[in-house]
Amino acid sequence: MGYVRELGWFALCVAGVGSVSSCSLVYPLDNLRTGAGGGSTASDAWQTVANAVASAALSSSGSGAPQCTHFIFVSWKNFNGSLAGFGVPGADSECAQEAGNNPPTNAWIALLPDNPETIKQRFTIKGNICTWKTNKVVATPTNWLVPNQNHMSLIGDPNGNPSNALVWTGSNADGTKSADCAGWTNMTAGTMGMTGAATSPTSSWLANMPGSCTDAHPIYCVSQPF
Repeated sequence: MGYVRELGWFALCVAGVGSVSSCSLVYPLDNLRTGAGGGSTASDAWQTVANAVASAALSSSGSGAPQCTHFIFVSWKNFNGSLAGFGVPGADSECAQEAGNNPPTNAWIALLPDNPETIKQRFTIKGNICTWKTNKVVATPTNWLVPNQNHMSLIGDPNGNPSNALVWTGSNADGTKSADCAGWTNMTAGTMGMTGAATSPTSSWLANMPGSCTDAHPIYCVSQPF
């Protein structure tokens, strides 16, 4: 998305909204200076346009779609605390397999710490995180650990069906590492791993309660553009 100023006009170009790209003239420069669009100055009106852009990027109403850079779903497969004996790399592979390796410009990564990396270190969030298949914004890049309360209930499995499972996260609400079944190597009684509550509209989506590493839970899968 970007602004274009050409021949005294401001134009707003929005790429990838709906099925086509569009470039719509917003306001003549003279109108911006005289307060058209709700601003008393060019600066005020320019801010009005900026606010409209932000709203458009997060909107999912009508025929348009939000700007989605990353996607998230809950895996079909349940794992014990050793992640089936394959650790985090095995969980990453399962995410890619369940996503059908789509979109081809993205890697799929399990939302898990991988010692010594926390989830914040494992991920580079470049834009909105959206629900897989249903394209609803659940988090923005400025503070992606804080969910969009209106859309968290739509996080689902790879087919887009909502999931209310407890999910392995091994993370605290702030993204730091929590109990993680001894680095996802241990599935014995008495060893614990943090779980999140899928679809929770609060920080418990990431840090809900510790669970025994003998239990089996799915994982969050998040796409990461190359």
